[in-house]
Amino acid sequence: MPRPFAATVLFLAAILVGGATGTWWPGIADRLGGAVDHLVMLLVAVLFFTLPWGGLLDRRRVPRIALLAVAMNFLFIPVVAFALTSVLIPDDALRVGLLIYCMAPCTDWFLGFTRMAGGDTAAGSALIPVQLVLQLALYPVWLGVFAGHRVVNTVSAAGPALIIWFVIPAVLAITLRGALRLVAPPSTRGRVIDAADGAVPFVLAALIVCLFASNVGTILSDPSAFGRVLLVVFVFFVVVYVVGESIARGFGLSHPEHALLTMTTSARNAPLMLAITAIALPDHPAIAAAIVIGMVVEFPHLTALTHLLATQRQRGHARGDGHRPAGAVPRPTAEADHRGRERVRSGAVLPRHSLIGEYRRPMRSAESATVDLRAMEPALWPAYLSARSGLPGPRANLSLLTVAARLADGHAIEAMMSDGGEYPAMCAAAALGLRAGSAECEDRARALATDERWRVREGVAIGLQLLGDDAPDVLVGIVQRWADDPELYLQRIAAVAICEPRLLRTAPAAAVAVDVCRRCTRHLVALPPALRTSPAARNLRQALGYCWSIAVAADPEPGLAAFRDLPTDDRDVEWIVTQNLRKKRLAALM
Repeated sequence: MPRPFAATVLFLAAILVGGATGTWWPGIADRLGGAVDHLVMLLVAVLFFTLPWGGLLDRRRVPRIALLAVAMNFLFIPVVAFALTSVLIPDDALRVGLLIYCMAPCTDWFLGFTRMAGGDTAAGSALIPVQLVLQLALYPVWLGVFAGHRVVNTVSAAGPALIIWFVIPAVLAITLRGALRLVAPPSTRGRVIDAADGAVPFVLAALIVCLFASNVGTILSDPSAFGRVLLVVFVFFVVVYVVGESIARGFGLSHPEHALLTMTTSARNAPLMLAITAIALPDHPAIAAAIVIGMVVEFPHLTALTHLLATQRQRGHARGDGHRPAGAVPRPTAEADHRGRERVRSGAVLPRHSLIGEYRRPMRSAESATVDLRAMEPALWPAYLSARSGLPGPRANLSLLTVAARLADGHAIEAMMSDGGEYPAMCAAAALGLRAGSAECEDRARALATDERWRVREGVAIGLQLLGDDAPDVLVGIVQRWADDPELYLQRIAAVAICEPRLLRTAPAAAVAVDVCRRCTRHLVALPPALRTSPAARNLRQALGYCWSIAVAADPEPGLAAFRDLPTDDRDVEWIVTQNLRKKRLAALM
């Protein structure tokens, strides 16, 4: 996959090449137009072939982002589109075309942009059938309510296009992926999937060239209408982007969720809407032209968003190897008023000798902390925890973190999360990890597992280990899912969480730890060379540099067999093996 800047240049070049071809070589443009259907089919097939199916089957983490995306696409966006077109587009045909364009979320190529922006393509793939069915069912409703048109049998009329453009390539891709799993070893499967994944931006670029080449004549036939429609689409995308950013911050979405929400609310389903409209509203070329003109802004907009989101993620990794949830706020500080009392974030004022006022006193015992927290309002927890965190300093107070994680209820977790301080967020992450047997808590723990602050990520791992003390079978299910997640930080936490000696006192538990290490190592090896140096990949490699020794030492015979089978011809695997052999627990067994 090209870097964000390279992808940006690639897509902009495709737009220019397509426009120039359609303007100066119409004969070639006609032939390129005939390739659009085939390229859409190829794009859908490649995307479904490369989907992380382990994440797709983990449906418990989809509902929140799915509900937000559906609400944005089918409740908020239609209202915005109707308001903008009613005010700014006097021509009925252009207004109807723009409404059709704006109201239908994309069901194919948005996944390509989502992938390049670091978004959650597994949840995105789960959105496709939902959004596809909704937009087809609502198409005649939209035309009737917003445009005064009456259209019947829309779904049945569009059936052949749906089967050709979506169902057939998706089924073929899934079948091919299953066949590959049966006949090819993991290393070969990884290389094939990586090659297909790397082809996504180039297939997108080819599709852009063909779309612009075949429709540039329609776009330039009415320059004034062209300008008005461009203005409306531009304003539409700005409004949708601003609202999407606010929602991402308000709900504290992780980067993969944030990127998915941004892309699914920005990408529109122009090709499918063109096909349906040609059947439902024949002899209305201006409507089709408006749909095509929308893409003039859409592709540069998607390109810019891809670059922006991917760059934000890289900067977040560079600052702290992760991604802060969108709603995080800076860490608060205590202020002394003129009477020598400290004001905390909640607005409460307490004397300096109070529990919260002891910012420089030694850490209290876990027993005392238990008594204190049980007697304290949740709103006061963050300041209390920050006062005894041991930070700034080399080590955080892990005993206090354990107490807070076990005692926290929903109100305390919300108070620690909204505070914004590193240590309260770390405690909240541990509390959510401990409760990850709940779908909602696992969902939130996933988001914190990619936080830009390494201590917050570590809090998730500690919480999962506490969960393993209480419910080892639940922990096993979680780490097995996370070990195959496309997000490398989740893979790292899966390995760290299970590779804890106190959790590996039985042969089955040790076998799970070895399997998780093996799978995470395989995913690391399958990464393209350019991604091996990313902070997330190096973070995973560092964890595997000691996790293997813990897993092997827990049950040496099968563990050593798996460890010796590692492909040491790979540079990163060689480093992992060398680091583990330096650990006394493993060196004694060799």
